Amino acid sequence: MNYSQDPTTNQWTQNTSLSPAEQNIFNQTTQAQGSALGIANNQLGNVQNALNTPLAPTGPLASNVQSGPVQQSIGPSDFNQAVGNTINSNYNTQMGLLQPQMDQAAEHQNAQLIAQGLNPNDAAYQNSQTLFDQGQASQRAQVANNAVNSGNAEQNLLFGQQAAQGQFANSAQAQQFGQGAANANLYNAANQQQFNNTAYAQQNPINEFNSLMSSSQVQAPQSTAAQTSVSPTDVTGAYGLQAQQQNAQYQAQLANYQSGMGGLFSLGSAAIMAMSDVRLKRDIVPTGDTLGGFPTYSFRYVWDAVKRHVGVMAQEVIKTRPDAVHVHPSGFYMVDYGALQ
Repeated sequence: MNYSQDPTTNQWTQNTSLSPAEQNIFNQTTQAQGSALGIANNQLGNVQNALNTPLAPTGPLASNVQSGPVQQSIGPSDFNQAVGNTINSNYNTQMGLLQPQMDQAAEHQNAQLIAQGLNPNDAAYQNSQTLFDQGQASQRAQVANNAVNSGNAEQNLLFGQQAAQGQFANSAQAQQFGQGAANANLYNAANQQQFNNTAYAQQNPINEFNSLMSSSQVQAPQSTAAQTSVSPTDVTGAYGLQAQQQNAQYQAQLANYQSGMGGLFSLGSAAIMAMSDVRLKRDIVPTGDTLGGFPTYSFRYVWDAVKRHVGVMAQEVIKTRPDAVHVHPSGFYMVDYGALQ
């Protein structure tokens, strides 16, 4: 570590240099992480194809039992109506519980800002209200995500029930007609194996993508203020300290994310993480203002046809401030508004 001082401003600068061998290790590690993320991005097409591939038996069940047909289908291939009803019911139920709390929190927020001497025309009032609205929008998005998950569970349940019914009918035929049914069972077992292979082929690209995306981000070099006496660099413990530091930063990022998105019904404080992906917005109108050097827009979320919000676009922020943009498990971008203040 080398220290230098600007004689005009008295500002100290610390420059950290690695030995050639360790600099080479750092460069190769950074390159490997970048390559992994690049491969992950290239895998997105395979992931999309996997998700678009129906997970269904590839052929009919055997029907060569002499005295009667064997069950040949798993039932209706489309449970859209039942799944849609489940999603709507779950969403309406959760919002029925959450909305009164959100309305009460909104009233409390407004009263608190007024008690602080602010009025709706003040920039501080508007900024606080914007962050509060973004927090509530995140909660609504979480409710929608939960509702979709309940719909997926309902579809799996219906599929399982239909499959169980088909297996029961086929088993009865097999017991009644002996060897002919046994042959049908062999055919059905082969068909089930093919079904399992199809399921593995669908899941494998997704697992590979998750593995590549889990590669840790490159950490920026850390610096400390210059001291009157500088100890020699602890080369022996450098890697241990770096691992501890990266783990602490990861835990801090994880805690920040969970604090912003984990509390579906907690309204104790306004969240600073907000869904800012342009794919989730409509009726977008520039406001003429900026936040953190980025233009702000007035918009509506795709799931809310009434209320307008104000914020930045994640696709613009990520170009120069990737540290302020995070990826939600659903794949959409979120902006850390606290990092833009």
